[in-house]
Amino acid sequence: MPSLSQEPLLLLVLWITFAEVGNSVLYSLGKIEPSKEAVPEAVRFLESSSVGEQMAAAWAVGRMGTRERANPLPMASLQGSN
Repeated sequence: MPSLSQEPLLLLVLWITFAEVGNSVLYSLGKIEPSKEAVPEAVRFLESSSVGEQMAAAWAVGRMGTRERANPLPMASLQGSN
């Protein structure tokens, strides 16, 4: 289940015109506590036609799975998000 801080960001990822604030939303998802629900939403932007969105998505997914976090996502959560 997404955290209280994550839920509004996930809604933005799903329903906004991404050209306006998309990169910022993806970077924000990478900075807050990760969840299994956030990974597929970020991963889908890895194939975007926008290089900026691809970079932001890659950064966000990398931050969600980093072992530097106190409670990182399990690797299985990241591997099954294609």
